[in-house]
Amino acid sequence: MFQMRECAMSKRTQKQEAKSRIEFSVLFLFLFLFSLNSMADASSSSSLTQPTPTPAADAAPLSRNALKRQRKEEAWLAGAEERKKMRKEKKKERKEKDREKETNTGRPPKIDKDRPTSSVRIVIDCDFEQPENKMNPAEVKSMAKQLNRSYAQNRRAMIPAQLSFCGLGPELKDSMDKSQKDWKQWKVEISEKNLLDAIPDKDNIVYLTADSPTILEDLEDTKAYIIGGIVDRNRYKNLCFKRAEAAGLKTAQLPIGEYIQMASRKVLTVNQVVEIMVKYLETKDWQASFLHVIPQRKINPKDNKKVDGDNDEDEGGEGEDGGNNDVNKVGDKDNVNESAESKEGVNDNLDEGENGLDEGKR
Repeated sequence: MFQMRECAMSKRTQKQEAKSRIEFSVLFLFLFLFSLNSMADASSSSSLTQPTPTPAADAAPLSRNALKRQRKEEAWLAGAEERKKMRKEKKKERKEKDREKETNTGRPPKIDKDRPTSSVRIVIDCDFEQPENKMNPAEVKSMAKQLNRSYAQNRRAMIPAQLSFCGLGPELKDSMDKSQKDWKQWKVEISEKNLLDAIPDKDNIVYLTADSPTILEDLEDTKAYIIGGIVDRNRYKNLCFKRAEAAGLKTAQLPIGEYIQMASRKVLTVNQVVEIMVKYLETKDWQASFLHVIPQRKINPKDNKKVDGDNDEDEGGEGEDGGNNDVNKVGDKDNVNESAESKEGVNDNLDEGENGLDEGKR
């Protein structure tokens, strides 16, 4: 009985000791956390009140090379504004030199987007593939290049006309896709319709052909002037004139003989006719327009003075068949070379026309 009481008392004593140890541990932990918080507050307040030491006071002295690098960096930063001004001046000088080069080398000026445009319509009739194509593959390729150059020359003209193409057949379109892939994005009206469907107003259509008895005196804003888009090497006589007569259209020929004396037959390419017409819209002078475009070797030097800016081309255009492109039979070496190239199917004499669209692109 006595032993049982002692055992119960010892258990009670152990529980009290364990409880006391837990309470002491909790109290010690609380005091420890409180002291840490107080130390942190004290350090933060001291850092705010004490001045921050400068890097120069704490850092080690710089070496001689380090001082040189530091001075160079400071000088570079100090001259930033001056360098900016010098770059602007150099850029301005480069632009002025480029303008002088364009003037001295005769390069065409940049296109002025605000320049005036004419309401005169120039339509290139390309409907010569039905019922059968009147051009061989080499001539179709040449025609595609002439369309390319016609667009380029009208685009950079001082007063561009309203240029459009009609009657494009599958072979010509395929050749255009190969020579100028973005031709469908040109800012011209391109139609597969024939001429009368594309321009139903027959009273205002004038078909240009050298076989016409009518001499063209001026370009009227209400008229649409048609150029036959064909290269046939003079195989088809009076083709465009007969086509215009059959459709009941008015015809006219450029007044070449009225102003200049040709050294050979009056044969022009399609793009030459377009360039003459847009040049006339600018100058209102037929003679100046002819002398600017027609190669000097095709003009009789006794009757005409040589002027700058002539366009030396070899492939034929508006000739005895008006819009029919024909080789100019001058009898010189250039004509012999043209005949050889024609037989081989090579018609790459309009390289300038291929690159005519690279100005201001697209």
